[in-house]
Amino acid sequence: MIKMSEIAELANVSVATVSLALNNKKGVGEETRKSILKIAKEQGYIPPKKNTNERQQLNIQFIVAFNDKVLNKDYRTQPFFSSLIDIIINYTHHESINFSVSSINSNDLVDEINNFTNNDYYDGTIILSTNLSNKSVEGCIENSYKPVVFLDCIHKTAEANIVGINNWHGVHLAINHLIENGHENIGYVQSDIRIKNFEERQNAFEEYIEKYELHFDKQNIITLSPNKINAQDDNAKQIKNITNVPTAFFCENDTLAISFIKSLKKMGYDIPNDISVIGFDNIRESTVISPELTTISVDQEHFVTTAIEQLLFSIENPNKIRHTYINCALSNRESVKNLN
Repeated sequence: MIKMSEIAELANVSVATVSLALNNKKGVGEETRKSILKIAKEQGYIPPKKNTNERQQLNIQFIVAFNDKVLNKDYRTQPFFSSLIDIIINYTHHESINFSVSSINSNDLVDEINNFTNNDYYDGTIILSTNLSNKSVEGCIENSYKPVVFLDCIHKTAEANIVGINNWHGVHLAINHLIENGHENIGYVQSDIRIKNFEERQNAFEEYIEKYELHFDKQNIITLSPNKINAQDDNAKQIKNITNVPTAFFCENDTLAISFIKSLKKMGYDIPNDISVIGFDNIRESTVISPELTTISVDQEHFVTTAIEQLLFSIENPNKIRHTYINCALSNRESVKNLN
């Protein structure tokens, strides 16, 4: 039996366009629709059986690409990613969209992506791509049969639909907030696992430190695990090695910031009177810690909605791609002291 991908090849269109035409959905020109239907009839295409009570809708698969780095197989216990997935599952803005959520090791994704996308049931795919390398993103593009949007991805040159975080904007907000509160000697808390988001945040931090002529000593970099929120013993050793303790620390994400605060408090520091701390992501736990964490907020609902809208656009316009980077906002709470 002929597949939709074979019809697409004969009609010289995308599989998504074939799907829209065969399911009598919008987004296909009338002449193109007629051509696709003619080819399908001539080739004896038999559509998959559907429940007669089922409402016509777009079926989108959401793939979590995990590995042993920041987005690992226990992603459901990781606040930032768990929240993103909950938004996807509970997404009700478009009643005509049905989501299916699955996960796969990012090391296997390139080899498996054609099996995911060469499925007549699905109209498109969103991949949570936090850990994906540029090579893997490019491999997925080459092997995908239908439109794909890479969420939480940084690949400035990829011919792909990408939705990411504007890390430079977020770091700029953080540095400005510290400057406005009189902080000039600033330390840095980094993850011991490096991903592109963290690398961008570090590059932005170093550039803005230089631009605003602030004091930063690379010996004042604290390295912690991003996968657990607790007082990490190694943190105390690193803090004790600092000779000129900064008045404030910027942290690459909130998990690091909360662990850092717990470690400092365990050592007897008063936060923010002794040391101020600012995080990044605005996870739910940032309001539970005492003091509540001042952080850079990523609007997760806007993040997810943008990816969905970008996929819908790509389904109807398969030859057009977009790179979208979501700006951030400051969530000003209690962990930064005003020194002025």
